[in-house]
Amino acid sequence: MPYKDLSSPEAKASFKRGQDKYMKTEKGKETRGRGHKKWREKPETKEKLKEYMKEYRKTDKYKRSHTISQWKRRGLIETDTYTYNSLYDKYLIHTNCDICQVILTTGKRCPETKMMDHDHISGEFRNFLCNDCNLRRG
Repeated sequence: MPYKDLSSPEAKASFKRGQDKYMKTEKGKETRGRGHKKWREKPETKEKLKEYMKEYRKTDKYKRSHTISQWKRRGLIETDTYTYNSLYDKYLIHTNCDICQVILTTGKRCPETKMMDHDHISGEFRNFLCNDCNLRRG
């Protein structure tokens, strides 16, 4: 049977609806991800993935993505004033606490660790502080 021509948006949407419909059936639920799971469980694959992730976590792309996802989880929201990416760019540039002017560090948490301060009710960003000032501010 020849493959369907999925060059038009309508054909793609129709194909996707068919896939979604199938995945809701018992057979679809049963087979979902089976091949991928077997592949991931192979010892050589596990080692390759482990090594890949070790290298990926060192990249700027990962650090940006991870930091922004942490901010989102902790309640920071985007506003008209800033986006997550523009805020992250400011985060990289910022070197001193906005309250006590101590030089900020990154990595393990200590009194001088750089923190993103935000309003816990509205979720809006306030400024970058050291861990001590952030805890005092609440």
